[in-house]
Amino acid sequence: MRMNYKVCSMLALLVCASANCVAANHTVQVGQSGLTFSPATTSIASGDTITFVNSNTGGLAHNVVSDDGGTTFSSGAPMSGPWTFTTGPITNKIAFHCTVHGTAGPGGGVAGTGMAGSINLTVPVTLQSFEVN
Repeated sequence: MRMNYKVCSMLALLVCASANCVAANHTVQVGQSGLTFSPATTSIASGDTITFVNSNTGGLAHNVVSDDGGTTFSSGAPMSGPWTFTTGPITNKIAFHCTVHGTAGPGGGVAGTGMAGSINLTVPVTLQSFEVN
């Protein structure tokens, strides 16, 4: 009987773990409330993506560039809205900024000044082992 619980528990764990394998997409608004990203700081799971949305028609030109010189992601040259840009899967903590209205941070995922923000990775909770008596 004890073996049945272990087998059922392992199957349940595999099903739950596979459900977390699907990456999520998070949205960050660009310039909706002045020279800001909203939210300026967001927490995601490793492998998730972010869609930056500038829905302002006309107005100020913005872009979004990762603070590693745009290596991780870059929406390109600053443009007036409306536009959207979706990153590839994010696997490290990283900061970002608008090259017109903000500056890159000092590194380590710390946001710069002005129109800037950061992406933090959540730490997944893993189950080491358990036993049902």
